Amino acid sequence: MTDTSRPSNAQRREMAYRLHDLANRARAGEYTHPQLAALSDAIDQWHDHHIGDQ
Repeated sequence: MTDTSRPSNAQRREMAYRLHDLANRARAGEYTHPQLAALSDAIDQWHDHHIGDQ
């Protein structure tokens, strides 16, 4: 039996790319709230660790 509470690889990849896009927008100045800079860095680190260059 599969664990349906965990997202599939495709779902995780999609979320990672969406978050990565948010991070890029934050860096480009579309979002300027100070916490977004930290979020952007955290997203990039997560993306690099879990997704890499796939």
